[in-house]
Amino acid sequence: MELIFFQGGGEGAYAADKELVDSLRHALGSSHRIRYPKMPDEDDPDYAKWKPVIAKEIANLKSEAILIGHSLGASFLLKFLVEEQPTDSISGIFLIATPYWGGAGWRYEGYERLELPDDFASRLPSGMPVFMYHSRNDETVPYDHLSLYAKKLPQARTRSLDRGHQLNDDLSEVAADIESLR
Repeated sequence: MELIFFQGGGEGAYAADKELVDSLRHALGSSHRIRYPKMPDEDDPDYAKWKPVIAKEIANLKSEAILIGHSLGASFLLKFLVEEQPTDSISGIFLIATPYWGGAGWRYEGYERLELPDDFASRLPSGMPVFMYHSRNDETVPYDHLSLYAKKLPQARTRSLDRGHQLNDDLSEVAADIESLR
């Protein structure tokens, strides 16, 4: 099975998230191919610049694939899926430490550009497995963002962990959930 992992944002995010990708590769073995595109301007992430890369990666899928996003990459991926509603080749969505924009979540300057519509859950493919992971001691994205998503996405399977924003570079739970979809 093919997987695409979308990195988080900020200085050094691609290198930091490569450790997460390596953990996933180790846990899943050679039965899965993981693509890990480098996103533009990670130091100053902008959805408008990342969207074409996400679109290209999804358009280039040759078979069913799992989509994974970490942190800002997870929120950008979710926004793309809600706006564009691609369905053909996606067999699961895995979101790690996902910021929630608006409402009781983050409200930084310009957050409205990233905020999802109230009915965003209905815009995801019906029956699509959605998994969300968040660490109770995440030092970057507050843990309560997970509960904000859980209210809007009741079909999502949520996992609470205790390993910081980078999950101590251990995606064993993610790998187990990916394997459960086989």
